[in-house]
Amino acid sequence: MKYLSVIFLFLLLSCSSKTNNEKNKEVRRVINVDYGVMAFSDIQKENNIIIKKLEDCINSKEFIDYSKFWDKNDTLIFDYPYHDLYTTVNNNYPAYKPTVVGLQKIALDKYQIKIAVIGKPEGFFSLDYVYNVYAIKNDKGDFVFKNVISDNLSKWKNTQIDNITYYYSGERILNYENIDKQKKFETDLSMFLEQEKINYKYIICKNTNEIYGLLGYDYLDMMFYTKQIGGLAYSYQNIFFSGNDTEFYAHEVTHIYLNKKFPKIHSVIDEGFATYKGGSKGLNYEKHIELLQEYISTKEISIGEYLFDEDKRHTIIGSKSSIMYSAGAFLCHLAYSKHGKEGLFKLLNSGKSDENLKSTIENVFQIHFKEFDNFFNNELEKNNYD
Repeated sequence: MKYLSVIFLFLLLSCSSKTNNEKNKEVRRVINVDYGVMAFSDIQKENNIIIKKLEDCINSKEFIDYSKFWDKNDTLIFDYPYHDLYTTVNNNYPAYKPTVVGLQKIALDKYQIKIAVIGKPEGFFSLDYVYNVYAIKNDKGDFVFKNVISDNLSKWKNTQIDNITYYYSGERILNYENIDKQKKFETDLSMFLEQEKINYKYIICKNTNEIYGLLGYDYLDMMFYTKQIGGLAYSYQNIFFSGNDTEFYAHEVTHIYLNKKFPKIHSVIDEGFATYKGGSKGLNYEKHIELLQEYISTKEISIGEYLFDEDKRHTIIGSKSSIMYSAGAFLCHLAYSKHGKEGLFKLLNSGKSDENLKSTIENVFQIHFKEFDNFFNNELEKNNYD
């Protein structure tokens, strides 16, 4: 009996060790390849080499490891030009996986790769992204990757005005009245945040479709929304894209300053403060609060539940606002109106996790989070946001 017990224990430990090893063993990501690309590989011999290199790249353990597979000279626009490739592959993996649907030689030692990110999390196939990136040969004869934006902006003009470098299409004439508005807003913002002015790139686009086209996307759902007004900030790279066809965009530049001053900011407060100071989607802060008041007065919701649910916080209200933007903005207003910069800066420096933000809200407003809904709704009913 003792002998059998020893054998059983040995088998149990062996199975446990095997299970732990299997858990620790990382499954290699595989690039799917469309049949047309596979068939053409017999003629375009470089296909398999490029796809293998792309597969090695997306199996990088960390974001920064993508740099090992990138063209070292691809820094005209972005400091981290592999950001979007990383995002398209990792945002919704493994529910959505990458497939190379096109690989075309467009110049000597230069190939365009078209990547469709496809999945069926709801039981039917759906498209997440279609994204383009270049593969080029470096001076060692090895294939490396390159962002398409430098080529897309090659015929655009750029003009530096103080700390801002504007990029704009060749036919555009800069509106200096809007530039002066941008400079004034930024001066006021930098003084309020007690932050020196930041050098950044401002790329003026007609709409959001043009933004993502420049970045190399053929498909992304927001490219085809009815409302094409918006912007996109790469805050940690000091660059943003304006999709409102103007030289003035208060909301997006606010993100750049927040990222510099408060790198641990929660996304709700990040968007909230940018809306509080700079409005959003063509609406000022006051209008966002009016929409929030109207929504909450007609819907029986827990604002605490919605703000701290990754999906519900994006609930659209009034077509141009959301719970995240409006309620986040109102929280910033409350912190500043009740506790001045000290209270607001605590909120801005809350930390990125939901638990960090909940704890900060309790600390700033001296409430228990179970009281948050009543506190928020009572303050909102006062209509005191001027």
